Amino acid sequence: MDVFTLQQNACIINLCENYQFYEASQSQSCVSLCDQSTIGVYGQQSCQQSSSCSKRFVQSSSVSSQQSIQQVQYYIENTSITIFTNFFNITDTKTGAFLKAQTFSQNIILIKSFNNTVFMFSNTNQIFQWDSTQNQMALITITQQGIINSQSSIIQVSNNQSRLFFSSFYNQGQQIIFNEINQSIFNFSSLKYDRLVTIIKGIIILQNNQYQVMLINLIDQSNRIIGFNNITSFYTCSNIQGGLTQLEIIAPTQDYFLLFQNTNEIVYFSLQNQQCSNSIETSTPLRMQLIQINSSLSNGEFNEFLLASFSSNQFKVYNPQALVSLFEIKLTHKQLILIVFQSTKV
Repeated sequence: MDVFTLQQNACIINLCENYQFYEASQSQSCVSLCDQSTIGVYGQQSCQQSSSCSKRFVQSSSVSSQQSIQQVQYYIENTSITIFTNFFNITDTKTGAFLKAQTFSQNIILIKSFNNTVFMFSNTNQIFQWDSTQNQMALITITQQGIINSQSSIIQVSNNQSRLFFSSFYNQGQQIIFNEINQSIFNFSSLKYDRLVTIIKGIIILQNNQYQVMLINLIDQSNRIIGFNNITSFYTCSNIQGGLTQLEIIAPTQDYFLLFQNTNEIVYFSLQNQQCSNSIETSTPLRMQLIQINSSLSNGEFNEFLLASFSSNQFKVYNPQALVSLFEIKLTHKQLILIVFQSTKV
């Protein structure tokens, strides 16, 4: 009997019984259960690596200038952009090579990237757009209402994605202003809040003095008038002790994962039930990210996972539907690692 058989471009191992898997990396024998780092693949009768990053690039921590990363995303022509508070770095996504650092004057207090467009906010209430072909800033608008600060952001109208607004603030009365990014039309709308306001992924999050949370988005009403749509009413999640720092949305169900300051858990909120469920983590992640990976077990369909990073150089991966932890990744060095997830089989 041949050890291997090729069927439909898949290598089938013939050493084991139908209910067993061949473990090549550890015992090099037939086992009923694969170890924690591998998964048994029926049809191939082998234990295969359960997860892998499509690319991993290691860069010196000096490229960050001791600042925290604000955004990382694909940019243009096989490059990614890593945005810090007032500068950004460009990296080659094929080789991982550091290409350039783009710095700005002290007047630039905030940088945001939206749909591959980079916007710079100045302390003089000006909004600039980065022109990658000319390698320079272009002034696009000056705010007519409110003051730009470190909380300012870009937000898209939920039912008209061609319209973009940026947020500014009144120092008195706890009021946030939404100004349209358009040189000729100065449309704006305002919203009052009690304690805290945050904008993440096109969602406006309000928190009152009890840290109760309300989710709102911008909508395009008749005659181009902008209004506010309450996604939720105010709801209370147990143990919340601070402001919202991050939000991830499960697209099919529109459920939410949330991180809060001074709160040792990842909070899960069900839109259908309008309530928080049990946390999937009892320690404090630094960041989290929903990712899609093409699994060899799912007929080419994409599976969605929640990735969380921790201060102990540790990553955890969760099943967001079942709300359970799947596996952990432990780093043994303190260098900055840029992980690029692509449509990669695992």
